[in-house]
Amino acid sequence: MPDLRVRTVGTRVCEEEYQALEKLAAARGQTLSEWTRQVVLAQLNPTTTANPHEEMVTAEVLALREILLNVLFRMVNEPSPS
Repeated sequence: MPDLRVRTVGTRVCEEEYQALEKLAAARGQTLSEWTRQVVLAQLNPTTTANPHEEMVTAEVLALREILLNVLFRMVNEPSPS
């Protein structure tokens, strides 16, 4: 027997917020109720995928870290001039 949806989760928003939420749902071809349910339930099993900008910044930071480590390694391991 399938689980029946017998419980409700709700919140109050102002008219401006409600209209903005309706637009988001409509842009995805869903009713506000369907969209809200999808968004809320997605939080039960969140996926932590970075957006492309976050990935680019992370890659740049890691590249700079590698460059710094290489420079420091060479500085420590090169014989000092006499």
